[in-house]
Amino acid sequence: MGDTLWFMKKNGRNLVKIPESFNPLLPKYSEKEYKLKNGALNIKSFAPSSQDYFSISSFTWTDPGREFTIQNIQLFIFMSSIVTYKYKKI
Repeated sequence: MGDTLWFMKKNGRNLVKIPESFNPLLPKYSEKEYKLKNGALNIKSFAPSSQDYFSISSFTWTDPGREFTIQNIQLFIFMSSIVTYKYKKI
């Protein structure tokens, strides 16, 4: 599902699974390491050889620990959308 992010712990690392395609016939996902630092979401660079984290500046908690908003273009690098999505822990 294109509007779902999966946060998980795997091999001792915090990972987020992000859709790379919204085509239901050709689903593709990537797993990126993430960290929450001072209430901000940081995701390891989308460049495979980089160890740097990219700060998601649009990340805002609307209900701390349960619900947040984020601008699509900062997560989905293939999009030009500036729509802000709300994500809820389920």
